[in-house]
Amino acid sequence: MYTNIYALEGDGFEFAQLHDYAERLRTELLRVPNVNKVDFIADQEQRIYVEIANVQLAKLGLTPQQIADAVNAQNAVAGSGSSPPRPIASMFVRAVNSRTHRKSATR
Repeated sequence: MYTNIYALEGDGFEFAQLHDYAERLRTELLRVPNVNKVDFIADQEQRIYVEIANVQLAKLGLTPQQIADAVNAQNAVAGSGSSPPRPIASMFVRAVNSRTHRKSATR
């Protein structure tokens, strides 16, 4: 048994773009004779940060948790293509104060 380890990096590309390319690369490598397994090592979790001013939240009568719930509901829609969209592992909604910045966070 032989093992090869490759690092995928690219200046100017976002992590999601590199991950999508790695998925396509995995598909191609699995077509090579005698290649039985292709794993990702140290794959980063995708994170989204949503920052909303406390004043705006108060005007709308919303909490950070309600914003997070609304975004998660939108993520439940499956995208088109050959594979389902990759789930977002972490999402953070922050109510920010323009003076202190990042007053509270909801995960």
